[in-house]
Amino acid sequence: FENRSGDSLYNWFFRAASPAAGALAWDGTYKTTGAGSARVDITSSSPTGSDVWLIQFHLPFTMGKTYRLSFDAMASQARPITVGFQSS
Repeated sequence: FENRSGDSLYNWFFRAASPAAGALAWDGTYKTTGAGSARVDITSSSPTGSDVWLIQFHLPFTMGKTYRLSFDAMASQARPITVGFQSS
């Protein structure tokens, strides 16, 4: 879990809408490539799955180019995950 700056969580943000709550931390324990991973610990869940976000802003994309997104994810129990892109 690294980005072009080389910093572990540089430009990554965690947000939770009440009643969901949690925290983002760097974790060197679980990784498939790179030095580690982002760990999101959810301390209070919500009935709405969209109340917890891990966000990276300001990714440079070039119109007309093709990009491939890949990542590994794990959870303590089965749950859905949604991935999206948004133009600013």
